[in-house]
Amino acid sequence: MKKILSLLAAGLLALSLIGCSGDLHDSEEINMSELFLRGNMNGWGSTPLQNGTGNNAGKYVVTFSAAATETQFAIATSDGNWSTAYRMTEAGGSNCAAYTSAELDGKTAKKLYHGGGMSNATIETEVGTDYTVIVAPDSGFLNVSILKGEAPKTAFVSVNGEMAQMDLLEKGSYKYVIKAVSGTKLDFQVLYDGEVYGASTSSVSVDTAVTLTKAAPKVISAAVEAGEPYNLLLDTKGSAPKLTVEYASYKAFVAGGMNDWSFARMPVYIKGKNIATYQFTAPDAEVEFKIKKVDNWTSDNDNIYTGTALTVNGGFESNEDNNSNCKISGLEKDSTYTLILDASDPDDIQCAVVGGSYALYIAGGMNSWNFATTGLLPGDATGAYYEFKEAATDCEFKVKTAPTWDYGTEVFFGATVTSSETECGSDGNAKVTAAAGDKLYIYRNAAGKWCAKLVAKQ
Repeated sequence: MKKILSLLAAGLLALSLIGCSGDLHDSEEINMSELFLRGNMNGWGSTPLQNGTGNNAGKYVVTFSAAATETQFAIATSDGNWSTAYRMTEAGGSNCAAYTSAELDGKTAKKLYHGGGMSNATIETEVGTDYTVIVAPDSGFLNVSILKGEAPKTAFVSVNGEMAQMDLLEKGSYKYVIKAVSGTKLDFQVLYDGEVYGASTSSVSVDTAVTLTKAAPKVISAAVEAGEPYNLLLDTKGSAPKLTVEYASYKAFVAGGMNDWSFARMPVYIKGKNIATYQFTAPDAEVEFKIKKVDNWTSDNDNIYTGTALTVNGGFESNEDNNSNCKISGLEKDSTYTLILDASDPDDIQCAVVGGSYALYIAGGMNSWNFATTGLLPGDATGAYYEFKEAATDCEFKVKTAPTWDYGTEVFFGATVTSSETECGSDGNAKVTAAAGDKLYIYRNAAGKWCAKLVAKQ
């Protein structure tokens, strides 16, 4: 890191302290070109403030190496007129600004005024450690924050010809989010700290880091899936910057008896909620499986869901997480099922299996209370559903496990359904108001209770 060395004699420090006056100045536009960082870190010399970039655009920054456990400083002119030095907490006051070690985050700003007492602003520092002073001028005062470490550099990425600034995750790490790719290829270059970076290779695989270079940098291409989200991750902490194109959707891989123990990616069903599904044909009445974060058996630390017994249409079961195989029972050979992984709560990952010959039937005002014609409900990974062909107001209905009015076959009744999850009631018909094209979903929730929810037409 760049060290700031003293250019003036130590006697200047004594003169500076004696020259501090208590004059009060009215608010005025501040001429930043005349101000410098002066303090015991540079022998009370005059270190210029630099124009900030990226997150500090419109501000002024300067980095120094601490020479003492208490750094004294002021933002002042170089002509020895300490009455104009910015260091006080109020105009004409007697208290100078003081920054504790907990406030050195680059965000905790203090207002510094000139005039007032004879002391200087102070910072709790560690000898030999770099700190950055960040100055934002205002009318008659300076907003000054201190960052432990050097001010982060800025990073931009050009994606398919469009330039965008990358977000700073932490010092040396940056991220840019592409919510949905419009094509099947990403072409990109990086502009980091004012210099263009590409790669010695012209292509890179998703989830694989590529080392960047400034020497004749090539535009990098990555093959991607249209409509899917991706993250571009830039890591500059090593000897050379590295960029990774990361698939942003939740990643889960299932291997088991349903696919000859060959890993298969579970497509994300609800984006942003970490809910993924996998459809399979049952090879037998029971099937064992595991779900992992990666498509290999290298480490047990990559497990997502293990050691849990599931029953077809039996609701969600929490992860036992004991590294043994999971087991699904109640399957019918050659029937189609959907395995649902709900990892929306990382502390309570759950799975369920739905499908097979298990059916739900609906009868109500929407189909003239006739099970036989339109009563059998189709299903998907969310549950069974009925799609309204016409609008219905306060439409009464019941859902049953068989097309009969026999007692004991009820699934959902006695509640008014809304767009929020509604649990089954205790008696009477259910009721819903829907528009044409809306879907009424019937499903078991995580607690195993039958629920319904109205989903508006997409």
